[in-house]
Amino acid sequence: MNKHNTVNTTSGKVLGYENNGISIFRGIPYAAPPVRFSPPQPVTPWPGVLNATKNSPVVPQIMGLPEYHSVNWPQSEKDSLTLNIWTPGLDDKKRPVMFWVHGGALKTGSNSDYDGQLLSARGDVVVVNINYRLGPLGFLFVPGKTANVGLLDQVEALKWVNRNIASFGGDPSNITVFGESAGALSISCLMTMPAAKGLFKRAILESNVCSPVCSKGEYGEAVGKRLFATLGIPYGDMEALRSVDIQKLLLAYQQVTLSRLVYDTYPPFIDGDVLPTHPYEAIQKGAARDIEMLAGTNENEGALFSLVIPDANSIDEEKLKKLIRYYRSNTGESDELVDKIYNVYANEIGPAPFNTLRYAWEQFGTDYYFRIPVQQYLDAQSKHQPKVYAYLFAGKNPDLDEKLGAIHGLEIAFVFGSFRDSEGTVTLKLFPGKTEEAVRLSSKMMDAWASFARSGNPNHRDIPKWPEYDADKRPTIIFDNEVAVKTNLYAKRNALWKEFLQ
Repeated sequence: MNKHNTVNTTSGKVLGYENNGISIFRGIPYAAPPVRFSPPQPVTPWPGVLNATKNSPVVPQIMGLPEYHSVNWPQSEKDSLTLNIWTPGLDDKKRPVMFWVHGGALKTGSNSDYDGQLLSARGDVVVVNINYRLGPLGFLFVPGKTANVGLLDQVEALKWVNRNIASFGGDPSNITVFGESAGALSISCLMTMPAAKGLFKRAILESNVCSPVCSKGEYGEAVGKRLFATLGIPYGDMEALRSVDIQKLLLAYQQVTLSRLVYDTYPPFIDGDVLPTHPYEAIQKGAARDIEMLAGTNENEGALFSLVIPDANSIDEEKLKKLIRYYRSNTGESDELVDKIYNVYANEIGPAPFNTLRYAWEQFGTDYYFRIPVQQYLDAQSKHQPKVYAYLFAGKNPDLDEKLGAIHGLEIAFVFGSFRDSEGTVTLKLFPGKTEEAVRLSSKMMDAWASFARSGNPNHRDIPKWPEYDADKRPTIIFDNEVAVKTNLYAKRNALWKEFLQ
């Protein structure tokens, strides 16, 4: 039988359990039950001892791609603003704290999908992960009434951790926020949000940022107006919207956000308050100069999204040009520029199995949505903060179609050591099985992430010297079966993007 431990927090006592030397606490409320569309409020202290041995329900959502999730967790609008904690010791050792923000397009996902036990044990770090409001509950924008409360949930969780993590063996002055996809996008916002200032020291951004070409307030207003209209409610009547059945609300939001181009509807939105200015503009001006940063992308992020493109394997020149024009239509490309984009990507297809126009399409999507925006943030932050590091994840999952390569989200398995046949909670289908090769790469990545969380420097003895980033040579470590450092990756593509991003 597992040993049980009780810890005192500012909110009350919590009862957790121990497994393989790691103390685990699940489902701890960090905020009061939320009022729909309103900012979070501090949690009301509870009497007695809270049983923190099981995950809480997750935030209401419509489950995402079936390729991602295999579990339908119980959902609750009132009881899901919680966090989980893994710690090697309930002592005064003051370990680094790694605060995970999950991905899922700000529509899906939860802390129940990730297990921090192996990372906590290997890195001697305290791992925290959280739930936060998603979809219309977290990111509906109605000017003057609601905006970006999902980000404020993350801030409230950080405040709770700052107040209490010392009781779990962590150092509140040494917190690293890390996350993937929408989680990394959230962190790029937290880096410049006034409400989050001083709550963390370092940031690890995996595969996403708040893109410089999106998040305009008018996009958010358009989504909000269409949501009200779809539900037959006068625009701005928040009380009426609060009374709508949650499933009806989620389905309506899904309808209005899927009917436009992704970047027209993708939150968060610049509202002048929670997000006073675009995070990229703020970082360019040095607003996050005190935050050390590690960021990167996967080699074939776009492969995940080609899974939902009809007949992706039959993409030809005409279809690829049509897709390029559709996804870049907000910049008004000419036929000449579409041809130029096509030629660059079609000429960079690799050896089999990456020798098709499907792969060219996936690389275009990888760059457009992920690599180029992350690179822009690396360039901007490195001008103000010396401790900035770049990576490219190129590992593969042999259990998936080899043509997928280093698919979006695959690196998470290696960061957490969470393989499908390993101990712990592994609910994401894209995670690979446990092999000697996978474990070896995972160990190198876990040590790098934990080392960065400890000191702001990801170097350790089992990887080549990982230099600090600069915007001229762009040194980048490549995590593959053989780990290497290279400079100026994808030079032709970078030149192309620079041409039409100016």
